Amino acid sequence: MNDIKNKTTEELLKEYKLILIKEGKNEEFKLIVQELLERGVVSKQEIREVRYYNANGYAVAIVAVFTHPIDWAVYIGGTRDDLREMETVEWVSKWGCKLAERDASYYFPNIKLTYRS
Repeated sequence: MNDIKNKTTEELLKEYKLILIKEGKNEEFKLIVQELLERGVVSKQEIREVRYYNANGYAVAIVAVFTHPIDWAVYIGGTRDDLREMETVEWVSKWGCKLAERDASYYFPNIKLTYRS
């Protein structure tokens, strides 16, 4: 793990994707992400696309979150409608339920990045 700083960006991106596909997130994954952030290769997660609905006293948001240019994930959740739309969207992006790739692609069919498993 100490040799992360000596690896090329391409090597780190390849390892990042392999960990996501095969092992799931672990300590090495966190170190790789931190190094990629420091190098400016990836940005922190950002909300990219949203579907928002408000009915009968509840606000529901479906939020596509990117770690650009590596991957994306979609979260769904709801709040009471006394929160503003953006507050609901931000809450869902942090605390919502992650959708399966198939469902995420239904809501956001034009996103072509690797889906975060």
